[in-house]
Amino acid sequence: MIITYCDRYTRSRNDNQLAGTVERNITALTDCEPRASVNGSSDPNDFYLPCGLIAWSQFNDSFVLRGNTDNNTVPLRKQGIAWSSDLTTRFKNPPADAPGVRVIADFQDEDFVVWMRTAGMPNFRKLYRIIDQDLQGNFTVFIRNSKSLIN
Repeated sequence: MIITYCDRYTRSRNDNQLAGTVERNITALTDCEPRASVNGSSDPNDFYLPCGLIAWSQFNDSFVLRGNTDNNTVPLRKQGIAWSSDLTTRFKNPPADAPGVRVIADFQDEDFVVWMRTAGMPNFRKLYRIIDQDLQGNFTVFIRNSKSLIN
């Protein structure tokens, strides 16, 4: 069997861990390699929460949409971007006292949940926000990454 990097990436997660189960054995996290634990440690205090390449590559840019004539910011709604079934059944926070190194603080954050739902093809789109109003006229999109503001 030939395993491509794409296959390795899409399998690099632990669904039990994402559902709030505390894994205490490193063998349960083998699919998460190379991001299962700090330096390959088998100590549960060193397990990444959540583990895996997908969580480690989470999209973190943000966008602001402004009208060109009035310069008002268009409200972008985050609530409702994730599938409700994912929020109610697939993603739960581990207990606050669970051992491990937190990579993502909130497993039910909708940005995180959307990112963790892997796409079936290499070219994909994911819902970022919802605009609850009609747009007319011209707008400017401001994109912010972790290092700069790009217009």
